[in-house]
Amino acid sequence: MIDEREDQSNGDSSQIATYYEYRRIDIDLDDIDRASKMALYFSSTTYAMLYGFWNYIMHGKTSMNNFEIKGFSLPDVFFYINPEGLSYKLTSAFRLNDKWCFPFAYEWIYKGASKNEFSLDVHRTFPFGYSRFGVLVGDGFGYQGVFGYRFFKSLSASVGFIHYNTNTLFGNRNIPGLNAGNTNNEL
Repeated sequence: MIDEREDQSNGDSSQIATYYEYRRIDIDLDDIDRASKMALYFSSTTYAMLYGFWNYIMHGKTSMNNFEIKGFSLPDVFFYINPEGLSYKLTSAFRLNDKWCFPFAYEWIYKGASKNEFSLDVHRTFPFGYSRFGVLVGDGFGYQGVFGYRFFKSLSASVGFIHYNTNTLFGNRNIPGLNAGNTNNEL
């Protein structure tokens, strides 16, 4: 039997493992594989999707909802590959009512450099659209905001801004360029 890893020896995962080896961070392909599976198995959305699929097959229902307990969404787990190491991001939200929702998240590097961050957003829906604002605090500070206008049920437009900071895990993964040191603003 051929080992799947032999076929992937020149793939992205192997290049990532080589990068970590070069930086003397003890991360290998098994760590990446294990982290990916943990994020899948411990995310409530995985089971909400399975339940939604079952509802579709059994009852013809075409919608899916996240699981909530007293307004709190059951958490999702995301796995990220960062320059400093591997991280998990635990996300949830508190839904006050149909108009107000407060998503929050905590991300930490569990293998590699010691780093963590916390984010809090405020989402507000209106009859004509929505707004969303959020802050992120870690070794750096980031923020974002979006305003959306709904023209029809299936057509909307939005405008937003975001302040990236490479000292945050999110900013380090998503910053489009470094025009002014370790930060960047985008509209």
